[in-house]
Amino acid sequence: MRFFQRHLTPVCGAIVFVTAFGFYAASLPPAQVPGDPGEYTFIPWVLGIAHPPGYAFYTLLAGLWQRLVAIGSVAYRTHLLSATAGALSATVVYLIVQRLITYRQDAMSAREKENLATFTPWQLSRQLAALFAGLSFAAAADVWQHSSHANAHILTLLLATLSVFLLIEWWRTGRDRWLYVFALIAGLSPTQHLLLVFAFPAYALFIVLVRPRLLIQPRRLLPLIGCFALGLSVWLYYPLRSPTAPFGPTDITSLEAFIHFVSAEGLRVNLFHFGLADQPGRFSVFVELLKLQFAVISLALVIPGAIWLARRALKPFVLGMVFFLTLYAFIINTVQDVMAYLLLPFMMLAVFIGLGAWALIEAASTVTFRVAPRQGITIAALLALLLLPLARFIDTAPRISFSTYTTGADWVNALVDRFTGKGEHAVVLAPWEAMTPIWVAEYTEGRKLAPADVTPIYVTTASANPWLDNVFAHLHEGPVYLADYRRAVVEGRLFRLRPEGDWPLWRVVPPGDTTVPPLDQPLNVKAGGIEVIGYSLDRTSIEAGQTAHLTLAMRAAVTPTRILMPYAVVGGREYRWTTDSRLLTTDWLPGEVIVERYDITVPFDMSPGEYSVTLGLSDLSAGRDLELTVPLPALSVSAPARAHIDLDRSRLADFSAQIGLLSATANGTPTSDPPATVTVKPGDSIEVWLGWQAQQQVDESYTVFVHLIDGSNRLIAQQDYTPMGGAFPTQLWLPKWIAGQSVSDPYRLIVPETLPPGEYFLEAGLYGMTSTRRVPILDRGGGLAGDRTILFRVVVQSD
Repeated sequence: MRFFQRHLTPVCGAIVFVTAFGFYAASLPPAQVPGDPGEYTFIPWVLGIAHPPGYAFYTLLAGLWQRLVAIGSVAYRTHLLSATAGALSATVVYLIVQRLITYRQDAMSAREKENLATFTPWQLSRQLAALFAGLSFAAAADVWQHSSHANAHILTLLLATLSVFLLIEWWRTGRDRWLYVFALIAGLSPTQHLLLVFAFPAYALFIVLVRPRLLIQPRRLLPLIGCFALGLSVWLYYPLRSPTAPFGPTDITSLEAFIHFVSAEGLRVNLFHFGLADQPGRFSVFVELLKLQFAVISLALVIPGAIWLARRALKPFVLGMVFFLTLYAFIINTVQDVMAYLLLPFMMLAVFIGLGAWALIEAASTVTFRVAPRQGITIAALLALLLLPLARFIDTAPRISFSTYTTGADWVNALVDRFTGKGEHAVVLAPWEAMTPIWVAEYTEGRKLAPADVTPIYVTTASANPWLDNVFAHLHEGPVYLADYRRAVVEGRLFRLRPEGDWPLWRVVPPGDTTVPPLDQPLNVKAGGIEVIGYSLDRTSIEAGQTAHLTLAMRAAVTPTRILMPYAVVGGREYRWTTDSRLLTTDWLPGEVIVERYDITVPFDMSPGEYSVTLGLSDLSAGRDLELTVPLPALSVSAPARAHIDLDRSRLADFSAQIGLLSATANGTPTSDPPATVTVKPGDSIEVWLGWQAQQQVDESYTVFVHLIDGSNRLIAQQDYTPMGGAFPTQLWLPKWIAGQSVSDPYRLIVPETLPPGEYFLEAGLYGMTSTRRVPILDRGGGLAGDRTILFRVVVQSD
């Protein structure tokens, strides 16, 4: 018992770390992750320089980690660093709460000192409250996701958490060694990310409150400055490494270039994006995101925890509140990397949650009970409270795991299989998300694509139409492909895009191209002047909730005068695709081979079994189907292997079995069937709230569109945005939305001052952030029901 008493804090800290690390490690991807995580993988390995602000401290630490912790691939080792940093952050949250509950021994009553000196249930209660805080933070989805793949932001969290802990320890003990270590960590912080500078006012105010005379005590102040400068010295990495960096800018050799780079000057357009009138909405967004991290019972403890800290330890209360408010005000008004930045205010709220648990237990101790029963009830209550984060761990694990996530490696393998040894001198134009896996393979695995076969080109936003510009720039080199569909290349009708392969590349061809692409099955069927040349179906075995992709090659001897569209019937469910992002038949050239790709999404409620698939052709201009029935391979449907959420039958829309629109309000009026009416005047705003739910891990970054249209579908006003004002992207590196998460998402449309009185409509939907292709809606029968939903009838009255 004495051993347990002496080592109770290390034991509880180990419980937090081992629990968190165990769940995080089990959910790590086995291979690289596209996007920024890919960069965070290969940059440390080659000691290059990452995108602004560079993350110098992360680069050096991760580079050392990758060489010392030689477990698996370089990508997996880097994921493992994130799991370790996340688990350590949760452990430090536990320590902060534990220290604040015990606070300074010179402020304790005689009875409290006696309880600390001897092992008692009361002492155990203190530990359990702190344990609850650490585990609650570890189980938060945002912390978990950033602890499950290579990223610099989880290290930013660890530095902030350590800084708060070191200041609390200095305050508790009065020993300056803790302050000096804090100064070192504070110096390292800007070299990691300038976001951490927004915590400096809280740190400085706390130090002045604890020791007001520090500024006039050179014997203490000079070592403090020295430790801070030592941490800042990591910034020397940029001018020293930049001239010879194998990847990244090579010109960070002047003070001006250095400041421009570390301040991420080119990204400042994303900062302070919202005005004063937007703040109530931004606070609502924060609350929505907060509810995804902690149980409602836990959130209810925040205010009691803050009050308890203000009453018992005012200086740490000031530290915590200024830290939270400063970072909250900056982050919630930013539109990029918001979920990564919110890790810091979430951390401080986890501290208040733990203190709130202790505050309630301490308040309950004033009730007149005999000592033994009271302590027993206290421990039982805290143990019951610990079930909340443990239940969240168990519930979230199967839905958040990336243990089978191989998207980055699959993409590289697809390129290798498609081009290696072919000698095509092809060019693949790729965005950041598609280029980083190629760089990871090249720099950490030695798998470099031969220029004689294919050359990947990273397309930046350096011009008004970078994709079209790059097509023109590389046409003379060989066949040009895009890594994903880009509407800008085809909008001017200068080029066509042809999907090719199961992992689709989009080949750029000129209008009138008559070559027939490779297809799984040739055909020779005609209807309405259209000839279906052949098709490819990328899968015939599919899980409910997944999507099969049908590629069709078609042509017409003469340009059709009507709009004709194929459709499919799967086991009685019709898939009538929309014309969005497709070349209409009225624009086909005589004899031109047109290749289009169509999605067949199997709804979650489709029972396992074998389903027939037939292809038809519809005349949209005449509103009738043509006499064409082409049998395709049957689809074998199995039960979904991954966790998903069944949407309520009353939902407004099911977007491709991934995201459900459950509710909508406009100016406080809920939608209905038929759509409810909202009355406004010119110049008024329409405040729209959309209630979303993720059915499964979302595999693409989507943009939400909310449009005010007239009866002829003409656009009157719009707001197209990443969900939650940019704060909560559906994907972006790894899925941010996981199965079961529900959020209320705000939008505001301004009715034009010059809009004539009359009847209008409010529509909503989703489209791919990069492709701009709209996401199809599945009807209640599992078939396609268009790509938008009409939410409200809007009546505009005269002034």
